Amino acid sequence: MTRLFFTVVTAALVLATSAAQAQEWPTKTVHLIVFGPPGASADNVSRLLASELEPLIGQTVVVENKPGGAAAPAVNAMRALPHDGHTIMLALNGLVTELPHAFKLNYNPATDLKPIVEVAQLDLILVGNIKLPPKTLPELIALIKASPNKFNYGSYSPGTLSHVMGLQMNQLAGLDMTHVPFKGGTFSMTALMAGDVQLSFDVIANALQFSLAGKIYPYAVSGSKRSPLLPNVPTFKELGYPQLEESIWFPLWVPPEVPAPVQAKIRAAVLKALDKQSVRDRLVAMGIQPGSNATPEELSARLRQESESIGKMLREIGFKPE
Repeated sequence: MTRLFFTVVTAALVLATSAAQAQEWPTKTVHLIVFGPPGASADNVSRLLASELEPLIGQTVVVENKPGGAAAPAVNAMRALPHDGHTIMLALNGLVTELPHAFKLNYNPATDLKPIVEVAQLDLILVGNIKLPPKTLPELIALIKASPNKFNYGSYSPGTLSHVMGLQMNQLAGLDMTHVPFKGGTFSMTALMAGDVQLSFDVIANALQFSLAGKIYPYAVSGSKRSPLLPNVPTFKELGYPQLEESIWFPLWVPPEVPAPVQAKIRAAVLKALDKQSVRDRLVAMGIQPGSNATPEELSARLRQESESIGKMLREIGFKPE
């Protein structure tokens, strides 16, 4: 009886100690895995976030880039390490809303990942080759309608929002633009400037420098309001296409097994960092909007809704995962 008592007490103490340790975060270096290459939007956001988090949490935050592979290298790297909140990931919402419809994945984003805070948002922009005569979206639409089967548009990857927005525009405006996929925004912008495609949908952060330099022409942005960096470029909503009010957003992800108190501490630290005006100003200067205060539950619901919408659009055109 005495032995059983001590066994039960010891087990209880171990559980209590483990629970207490689980709520202590961070106790060591935090690894921030980024789905994206160095210099890309996700990387720029991650490095800014890491530099702001370090003094708040009292630990080093190391950014590790894991691009490509339909996010498998990034997701698998995070899930392979202890689920204690010391390995977190920044990746676009497309991880759940786009990639499962475009690729055959070796992980399940719906069950292997949990979004806990929205870090940033990126609006998309429709840009054209500088030699195109139209200088407004209505003029562009009229020209495409008058030139059947002659216009194509580039995207930064098949199955992504930059692909789907072209499909939506075809439906809404009665167009027949042909989709040309690329492996990244850099390649689609290069093809656009070379005239290999006439139009392209991309995030403002990728197209901004070329637009400001007069190398491509901006027609409309997808956000709810005009970009402060391109104040003369109207939104699709202004021009009569509210259905094209779309954006890419970057949640911070963790394995669902991370203890809830730790998830709450990570979320609180990120929100505190993003609340600084200097941080918000730096994001805006990069063509990026700070994220919202949406709860993890609201983020998950939004992901499900977007995934259903994008999946339906791709199925209607017979798109198959690669």
